[in-house]
Amino acid sequence: MLSLFHAELKKAHRRHDLLIIVMIAAAVVILSMGNSRNEPDTGYSALFYAIPIMNALILSTGMAVLANRIWDVETKGNTCKLLFTLQSRSSLYIAKAVLGVLEVALVCILECLALIAFGILKGYTEPLDLSRLFWLFLCTFLVSLLLFFFSYALCLYFPSQVPALAVGLAGSLIGLFSGFMPKIVTYFVPWGYFIPLSAMEMGWNPETRDIWYIPQPFPGTLLLVSAIFIIVLLTAGYSLMQKKEV
Repeated sequence: MLSLFHAELKKAHRRHDLLIIVMIAAAVVILSMGNSRNEPDTGYSALFYAIPIMNALILSTGMAVLANRIWDVETKGNTCKLLFTLQSRSSLYIAKAVLGVLEVALVCILECLALIAFGILKGYTEPLDLSRLFWLFLCTFLVSLLLFFFSYALCLYFPSQVPALAVGLAGSLIGLFSGFMPKIVTYFVPWGYFIPLSAMEMGWNPETRDIWYIPQPFPGTLLLVSAIFIIVLLTAGYSLMQKKEV
């Protein structure tokens, strides 16, 4: 299994996956910084509020791109038949799934590191709440995995990778739009789970235009739902790999 995973790493290197990962994380953080208030005493809270919104806009498409690239060489090269004679379908699926998990984790780590770096650069006086930072990483990681394995399953089901990308693009718009709907609606839109899982809510006074940030209780139930979706999608993808025609 280690040799198969090493082969997937080599493919990722040739595909320049690391560049794509950095670009996805950079897009989220840059847009979040541009759409958050840079008040030193509330800077981190503003980012904890803004980043999940930008995640809903960017990461659905980003995860579809990563899933497509991981399966891209097999589709374009039409090498599935050859691969299935050299290794088991199970080992191929697992190796690619593990690579996907690591790439998704790297996106989330880069987001968190950029948040810390930006706070230091801007001289935020608000103390950085490490529990909220871990919250951001955990929620972003689980929802991103959900979207990644959904896109991966679409790549396996359809002979073309276009449907997975199209769904990812549509999911970005739907996920962002769900953030402006009643919270109960967001529970039925997995592409927008980043927003109800946010560590911060924003309050504001329309008369004085004052803005403040409200810490949220840990959303254990929705995280559990996300984890269940991941398991279902992993199982579905595994089944599709076993039945895939070549």
